[in-house]
Amino acid sequence: MFIVDLVVLVLAFYLLLKAVDYAINYATQLATLFSVSAFVVSFFVIGIVSAAPESTIAFLSHLADDANTAASSLLASNVADIALVFGIMALLTRGLPVKSDALKKDSAYLAILTLPFIFMYDGTLSRLEGALLLFAGLLFFWLLAKQSNLLQAKWPKGKGTKVCKVFALLLISLAAMLGAAHFAVKHAQAAALHLHIPTFVVSVVIVGIGVCLPELIFAIKSMRQHNAGLGAGNVLSVVMIDGTIMLGLLAIIKPLVIRADLFRVTNVFMALSALLLIYLLKTAKKLGWREGVVMLCVYAGYLYLSIGRLAFS
Repeated sequence: MFIVDLVVLVLAFYLLLKAVDYAINYATQLATLFSVSAFVVSFFVIGIVSAAPESTIAFLSHLADDANTAASSLLASNVADIALVFGIMALLTRGLPVKSDALKKDSAYLAILTLPFIFMYDGTLSRLEGALLLFAGLLFFWLLAKQSNLLQAKWPKGKGTKVCKVFALLLISLAAMLGAAHFAVKHAQAAALHLHIPTFVVSVVIVGIGVCLPELIFAIKSMRQHNAGLGAGNVLSVVMIDGTIMLGLLAIIKPLVIRADLFRVTNVFMALSALLLIYLLKTAKKLGWREGVVMLCVYAGYLYLSIGRLAFS
């Protein structure tokens, strides 16, 4: 029923907001305990957990011989994460700082995200190409860990119990966040169908945005608490995991063969979004509202072309 779906949607969204508040609190505590930046904790802990939903969908789809769904769940979510989430972050902050230890130096490594565009342009991803993607993703994480001094971080003396408690509570908060986001998207889909919104619009808009809902809400909440590094680290981590490590693992398990014509739009916008973000991070001292508008226009173009393709395919 429409009313039931609407009520569950509201409750799930409320739970999502509360879970994000707790996750930000515990992530900040963890960063303080290990004397590292909030960006580092977000990138190496929160981002890895946040990548679980689309990764799970991709693995199950690939094992069921549905390579198209496997690839789309990863690449489409990356377009939303880069263009939509960063665009909204820039708009809301009216100047997202590009800090040298959080974004500016790391932006060069985002060039790795153009590799899926190159490898999958012909509609295939071989085991060798998958291995190269996996290596590139792991190399990115290692270089960032080395650059951010994470490898030199020491276990806090006399605070072992507190570290374990904070880490466990962070994981619980993240699990609640992902669970709430899942139910919010599920019942938003059902409510939209009750309103006779076309299925292809629901699949592109609601599901596409819903996949990145945890990152989006986390980013907005982080900025309101004057900790934009948490939101940025989470988004960049999820994008790198989905675009390299997860795609690579899928291809190593079984080479991907997809419909190139269906994925050309997603692939092109994935590469375009990554290159645009690299350019903005390298040339701007901050991502202001103008850069935010540009990123959102890119996502709007992606939605327009994707909906048109689905409508007439």
